[in-house]
Amino acid sequence: MKKKFFILIILTGIAQFSTIEQIVLIGNNVTSEHTILRYINHNIGDTINIDQAIKDQLNLYETGLFYDVIIQPADSIYYIYLFEKPNILPQPRLDKHDILGWSYGASILFNNINGENKKLQIGALMGKTTIYDLQYNNPYLFNKNDSLNIQLYK
Repeated sequence: MKKKFFILIILTGIAQFSTIEQIVLIGNNVTSEHTILRYINHNIGDTINIDQAIKDQLNLYETGLFYDVIIQPADSIYYIYLFEKPNILPQPRLDKHDILGWSYGASILFNNINGENKKLQIGALMGKTTIYDLQYNNPYLFNKNDSLNIQLYK
């Protein structure tokens, strides 16, 4: 009994410290492979680290491109299951100015342009205040602040 328990512990340790031979992406119909690989810290040849896998999962989810992300390391294969959001997302808008009153409108988010996590949002508010806005950003380029924001107030 002690030998079986000892062998089980050793096999569990070996499975936990296996190296990644392949990264398999499942469910990325629009998002490019290199964009997804940018947001994870595991590479082929790395040792599987469960804590880092959880961080990889969170990094991918926080891009705003996916409804859900599941990472499942198995032996030497690092499986990443992705559930993408649609490329075009209409959104209602509502705003209350304390003095002027209510305004309403809509915006359209063009998500994941060219599969590279670039976003373009076009919107308008009408009512007591009128606002037209356009916002473009590429969240990967934080240091360069690759974004454009235009708001027109009437």
